[in-house]
Amino acid sequence: LYENGIKVLGEHKGFTMSHQLAVDIREYGGGKKVAQDLEEANIIVNKNLLPYDDQNNRDNPSGIRIGFQDVTRRGFRESDIKYLCDLMLSVVKGKRKPQEVKEEVIAFKKQFNKVEYGFKSVEEAVKYLKDSLGK
Repeated sequence: LYENGIKVLGEHKGFTMSHQLAVDIREYGGGKKVAQDLEEANIIVNKNLLPYDDQNNRDNPSGIRIGFQDVTRRGFRESDIKYLCDLMLSVVKGKRKPQEVKEEVIAFKKQFNKVEYGFKSVEEAVKYLKDSLGK
């Protein structure tokens, strides 16, 4: 997202390496509007207060929070997440209507209808821990 002119908080501190991003979306109508538009496109994010927001204006904050945990758990890989971000950006920047993107999101998600985990077994997790600790 930050490569496409969207301000991600903490990018210079490496916070973009997380599964959650706080994004300043004021330029595109604010957190409430963008979260609603993305929900219409079948992409769920949260409107989110940012540190410089008026704490009394919780209904329409400057930001959104994007969590990638669910798509990772469903088996999305980096290229899949980039594609999802492109779909999000097309809605956020007004290049496509949410309803257009919704059909594409639903079709895309059908490939990822099972839950995956980082390790396939307890044994695999234990081996990883032993290897990483040098034991």
